[in-house]
Amino acid sequence: MSVAFIKNHDRKLEAIAILVIVLPSFVAGCISDGDETGPTTLSLSVHDPVRRSTDGDDVWDVNMEILKVTTDEAEAKWIHMTVMVKDNSGGVLLQETPLSKDSGFYGNAVEAWYVERGGDANAADAGDAIKITGMSRSYQAGQVTVLYRGSTAASVTLPLIF
Repeated sequence: MSVAFIKNHDRKLEAIAILVIVLPSFVAGCISDGDETGPTTLSLSVHDPVRRSTDGDDVWDVNMEILKVTTDEAEAKWIHMTVMVKDNSGGVLLQETPLSKDSGFYGNAVEAWYVERGGDANAADAGDAIKITGMSRSYQAGQVTVLYRGSTAASVTLPLIF
């Protein structure tokens, strides 16, 4: 065999080795493992805040009724939802907070709840609600963001005046 034939043969082997090693790495990033889901959105209706006195302070509670749930998943589970509230200038009033099942007992600390009114008790359905309790006047005109698995599912503005 000639030296030219061996060099040409070695280059073909190098090219094949690169395709066998590198190509699967690129393709692996393009294959879905089946765990990905599409966006989940909630359509919310904000009710007027209700004033409540606790420990001599006035605080406000607001219900946001769920009008519609759109998801590519079988259902939008409550355990994957969090709520965050920012003031009208973008300052964080309530850090991202998981929703708790509504207990009916509220203090003067700001808390986020889900209110189950029918359907699956573990998932959000039309007619259920999200409730934020214990808000001060600094929450007026605040921006409530509901996140599902870390992505925005809904965003609503609280009333300008409590």
